[in-house]
Amino acid sequence: MGKVFWRKMRNQHFSDIAFMAVVYLGLTFALVACAYPVIYVVSASFSSSRAVASGEMWLFPKEISLEGYRLVFQNKTVYMGFVNSVFYVIMSVLIQLMTTMMAGFAFSRRELPGRTWFNLFFVITMFFGGGLIPTYLVYLKLGLVNTRWALLLPGISFSNIIIARTSISALPEDLFDCSKLDGCSYIRYLFRIVVPLSKPILAVFSLYTAVGVWNSYFGAMIYLRDQTKYPLQIFLRTILILNSTIDLEADLSSEDAVRMMQVFATMKYALIVVSTAPIICVYPFVQKHFVKGVMVGSLKG
Repeated sequence: MGKVFWRKMRNQHFSDIAFMAVVYLGLTFALVACAYPVIYVVSASFSSSRAVASGEMWLFPKEISLEGYRLVFQNKTVYMGFVNSVFYVIMSVLIQLMTTMMAGFAFSRRELPGRTWFNLFFVITMFFGGGLIPTYLVYLKLGLVNTRWALLLPGISFSNIIIARTSISALPEDLFDCSKLDGCSYIRYLFRIVVPLSKPILAVFSLYTAVGVWNSYFGAMIYLRDQTKYPLQIFLRTILILNSTIDLEADLSSEDAVRMMQVFATMKYALIVVSTAPIICVYPFVQKHFVKGVMVGSLKG
């Protein structure tokens, strides 16, 4: 294979060779820039607290230890945050898919009364927002503050509805006509025919929503007061802040302060790995639908 590659390269013009060299150098740099932080975090989570805090570990694990994971899994708040995050992800994905597909199907039907006005109304919401304080006041009046609904309802996106509408509009109208002749209602047509044919965009919507909800902490920080409802990212943020505070305020002459700083450093990386692993495990199952689903909105407006 190497001989074939070099034979092809000899037949190429110098400008083409130079261009390919620049491309490969750029890709190599991007690979290193993206891979190094991931390798560093994983290696730090398996290294001893002393090696991480002292800076001796810079790429691969040193003085391999599971102390960070032991501290993470011994913390009951981590379990609580993990369960809450899984709940928020599952419910947000279900709400997102249900509302997106139903709204996209409605907008795809030309016989929908007031279709143009509904489109205009929803498009305005994409460009204009009330801001944080008005939104908080609305949530407060609706009784959503300090409830799980405060994190579930804002996930509805009209941009996803537009993509769903485009995908559904691309389906042959004969499908609807044939199903209507067989006595199929709008609801049955949506769930029996449209949804099974829309698996690529459903996979993309699910992945985008799951990643966004799993990594989000700002909404919980603003709207939630009960710690039993906090997602995992809030606890990760708390540990990161504590670690930074210890770095700034600790008396390095105190052995207890140094030890605490080392422990928080190891626990921080272990918690990052634990909080990132579920999303990484989910991605391979939706990857085959990803490219097709992303291209739907670019093929037909």
